[in-house]
Amino acid sequence: MRPSRRAHTVDPFLQSCSASTGLDDGDSPLQLSRRLVRNKRKDPDFLAPSRAPFDRRHSKRLKKEDGSALVVDSSNDSLIADGNAAATDQEMEDVRLDGEGIGDAQTPPTLGTGPGSDSELSVEEIVAALESQDPSRQQLAANAIRGMAKFERHRKDLAEAGVLYLLIKLLDAEKVDLLRHVVGALWNLGVNIYNNREIVTLGAVPALVKNLRHPEIRIQRVCAGAIRCLAWKHDINRTEIATAGGVAALVELSSSQNYDVQVQAVASLWNLGLNTAVSEIITNEGAVKVMVRMAASDSLELQRLSAGVLRCLAYMYEPNRVNIANEGGIKHLVRLLSSPNIKVQQQAAAALGNLTYRNGPNRITVVTDGGVERLIAILQSKSAEVQLMAATTLRNLALNEENRIALGRGGAIPALIPLLDALKTDVLVQVAAALWNLSLNDQNKGIFYRCGGVDRLYALYRSSNSDVVYYAKGALFALGVEIERPQQ
Repeated sequence: MRPSRRAHTVDPFLQSCSASTGLDDGDSPLQLSRRLVRNKRKDPDFLAPSRAPFDRRHSKRLKKEDGSALVVDSSNDSLIADGNAAATDQEMEDVRLDGEGIGDAQTPPTLGTGPGSDSELSVEEIVAALESQDPSRQQLAANAIRGMAKFERHRKDLAEAGVLYLLIKLLDAEKVDLLRHVVGALWNLGVNIYNNREIVTLGAVPALVKNLRHPEIRIQRVCAGAIRCLAWKHDINRTEIATAGGVAALVELSSSQNYDVQVQAVASLWNLGLNTAVSEIITNEGAVKVMVRMAASDSLELQRLSAGVLRCLAYMYEPNRVNIANEGGIKHLVRLLSSPNIKVQQQAAAALGNLTYRNGPNRITVVTDGGVERLIAILQSKSAEVQLMAATTLRNLALNEENRIALGRGGAIPALIPLLDALKTDVLVQVAAALWNLSLNDQNKGIFYRCGGVDRLYALYRSSNSDVVYYAKGALFALGVEIERPQQ
């Protein structure tokens, strides 16, 4: 039988929302939380006045800038023309790859459940158990939520029943197993984009950050995973996590002796680093040295994640292009280009692409550390994403005259030309741009003719993509072919 309701004290945050939500003074905290969630779902822009407004348009803008696999800096992506007719006085500025968050291309992984997750508790019974003072009942309910929330169809219903508020109230639980299931439930519920923001709004972050330093390793792991999820979509969440001190704790956990803790901590830093200000904080906490060291580890997953963090840091915070190079990061990333794992190759090539953005010394270092041969090798990858990152990095390297010679002698041109048949437009754009930069060296011109590159570039005139046509014309003009000079 469900216990009768006790006298309750309303949280200051929830009480501050009453004026904007039409709540009655007699509503319980649970009723307040439920009403908040219902209002949020009716109006995604709704948020309490005491919090920063959530602007859906701003969210879409962030997704466009931070969620794609490749972002071209549009202010620098065109030819720099000085009005001179000499082709050698023109060259194309390079592009940078954005820092890809764990959840940018797919939803974050959900957490598995333990014994008892198959219990047939109804949502009402779960709520009643969470409201009880019995830790065993609360643990059973939290584990049931954790299992149900692995599926999107349950995440909304559970949130509307008020479980987010009730779970967050239990983040100070002393019982380790109860706390582990509570955090695991919030992790899985947070995969829903609305729940993801609501969990932070209801005040979960300070407790999660505090528990990152919990003496129990299982708690460290699940809290780092929950923060990884919360930093997945909403930029404001990243700021709040950093403000609560989450970055310092996560950098510490990145050096944990426990592999699973390391994985979740590094993945969290990757997602958090998609915010420019937070990226600077991550740097100041000493993450660069830790990530470079981790890139040299034997774990493929840690290699992928650390390369992703370095990719992100080099994109979001310009001084890191120097910092990462000074820590020896370039040689480790070059080595990862030969990884048997496609995802490791992709992140390593992307990180090198960012490190060579507007940084001449790094372009030279990539070549002297053996990057040319490895980048050319992965152009043959079956993964379009790997081809994209490799072609973009080669494009950046070819902005240096000495590198053009090294790339020409290393076989970059005959390796790039077959990719002019690429089905993925993003790949084709970067390949054409790289060939344009390579065509600016006189020694490379003969290679283009011997490889049939001129005819292949002519064929690009039929492309429906204006950038592809533009870059093809630029390369042909540099090769001395009689065509109309490309205009900006």
